[in-house]
Amino acid sequence: MSLSRITPISLALALLCAFQALAQEVELRIETVLATNPPVTTPGLVKEFEGQFNPDLQRQLTNAFPYESYQLLEQVSRKGRLGKREDFALAGGRVLQIAPRKYTNHRIALQIMLMEGSAPSPFVNAALSLPNNGTVFYGGRRYQGGILIIRIGATVKE
Repeated sequence: MSLSRITPISLALALLCAFQALAQEVELRIETVLATNPPVTTPGLVKEFEGQFNPDLQRQLTNAFPYESYQLLEQVSRKGRLGKREDFALAGGRVLQIAPRKYTNHRIALQIMLMEGSAPSPFVNAALSLPNNGTVFYGGRRYQGGILIIRIGATVKE
């Protein structure tokens, strides 16, 4: 085969791979938790979990965020596509935008923006890379006497 035939074939294969990656489905998972401490802490008080918490989320919360009470406000799972932004409405008038950028070496590159207010401006704008089926936490914004904790997860079907 001549070089003049190999080049168009290589280009066509590269374009096919690029289009296939853009069409790749991504499952995005968002869990929003309100973490609070009671006004009077009783020694030996068992941590409270209000809502349908899975054991993995309970363990991660208690290890990373030392609060006495955790209330699951929202749990959303949505199918998206690489290259397409998804918007999630959160408690307190906040909006979370997640754009899965690419998937390579079993890692998902995400662009994340967290905004609030009537004229939303981002107070978090981060590019990060998660292992496939991985999660990341964002916590610290005050909300109803506690803090709002957001767990973001992403999975690409291989």
